[in-house]
Amino acid sequence: MKLTKPDLYFILVLILGIFLRILSLIGIEIEPDSYTYLEGTINIINFEYNALRPPGFPLTIVPFLLLTNNGFFSIKLASFTFSVLTIISSYFIFIKASLKLFGTNDERTNEKSKYIGLIVSFFLSFNLYFINNSGRGLREEFMALTVILIFYIIMVKNKCNLKENISLGSLISFLTLTHLTGGLFITLGILFFYFISKLKYFKFKTISFRTLLIIFLSFGITFVLWAFFCDIHFGDSLINWHQHNKTFQIKYGIDLSTIENVFKALINALIFGLPSEFIYLGALSSFVFIFLVISILIKNLVKKQFLFIFMIGGLNFAYLSIFMTIPRVLIYFFPLIFYLGAIPLGSTIIEFKERKNAFQKNMLYLLVIFFISYIIRGIDSMAIIFSLYQVYNYVPCFCNYNVIANQFYQELSIFRIILDIFFAIIIELSLLIYLIRSRYLNYFLLVDTSYNIQKDINKS
Repeated sequence: MKLTKPDLYFILVLILGIFLRILSLIGIEIEPDSYTYLEGTINIINFEYNALRPPGFPLTIVPFLLLTNNGFFSIKLASFTFSVLTIISSYFIFIKASLKLFGTNDERTNEKSKYIGLIVSFFLSFNLYFINNSGRGLREEFMALTVILIFYIIMVKNKCNLKENISLGSLISFLTLTHLTGGLFITLGILFFYFISKLKYFKFKTISFRTLLIIFLSFGITFVLWAFFCDIHFGDSLINWHQHNKTFQIKYGIDLSTIENVFKALINALIFGLPSEFIYLGALSSFVFIFLVISILIKNLVKKQFLFIFMIGGLNFAYLSIFMTIPRVLIYFFPLIFYLGAIPLGSTIIEFKERKNAFQKNMLYLLVIFFISYIIRGIDSMAIIFSLYQVYNYVPCFCNYNVIANQFYQELSIFRIILDIFFAIIIELSLLIYLIRSRYLNYFLLVDTSYNIQKDINKS
């Protein structure tokens, strides 16, 4: 198969993304949560599981521990591997998702879809949080990969045969045993998607009842088995959620034991939680980009992929907004968020490439400036690695984290703050001007496979 320009660009993006993650793998200290993952991994190897953490992510660490015989390095190596796999999967899966969305498979649409997949993999490769997180031995990379694969099987595959249904059930079970709340709300999101898409307002064919049943049973059986295990070993079938509630009560003063407190928590979520999530998303990518994503999502809810992303992402974000949690637990939805924003950007690249006048060239230069600035912000995480400066200082966080910074960072703190602000402004302005000056953006905000933009270009 002949490699196209987007394919070659992707290979370059992947190589650079791997290089930055290798620096993270070597230079960043392990996260305290990883000690519990290591405990679970050792328990699995010894066939005596008694850890409080569900065994999903520890199970994936087992081959790395057996290979390296180094506990903490094996956890970091697992996160590194899943981070790289997420980049690779995002390129190919979102190419296929785009082709499914546009409904055609001609040469032009293929190129457009490849640029969409390329942009998603680009954002993941150079996102400073993903770079930093991959070296800390955390589970979010594995969860992001799992969510992408679930999206692919349900939304992209035409029909789920026995093999794909088994794969889907396994992914739901693994996700549940990795993050109980994530498994619950993604399952509920799919359930709501199924019933809402049955309404006459929606014209697409929804997922089959058999697929829905497999998802529901996979989550239900997995959750019940884990609850039964917790009841036997710890005397509390819901000990994980009870522990989380205690933690949230200590950190945030939120107690959901009464109706009055639940009401206060919901008010808190609307006033502080949802704005905090928006700040996290914007600070870790681009505020203009997030506005673009929200616009696309709202304008295209009648379409299958968009409604699905809204349901599974919306329920999770709504729950997390109650606890105003750290941005780490949001990032496993980033591939889907990047995909939504990449649809208009990838489409406009093709449109402007076909026009040779100065106006179109200037438009592409603006987009190149945006991408370069985004890369520089990602590479800035290398300075974070060598100064041991934690990423939580880039975004507001309600948790009391102790920042580790050596003399090198202290001496360069003012310079780095100014530099960070400068590139943040360049990122926002370049993308904003590109979107405002784009004459054809209105076509892509409302994704519709029935239009022929070339006719409009010819008229102009």
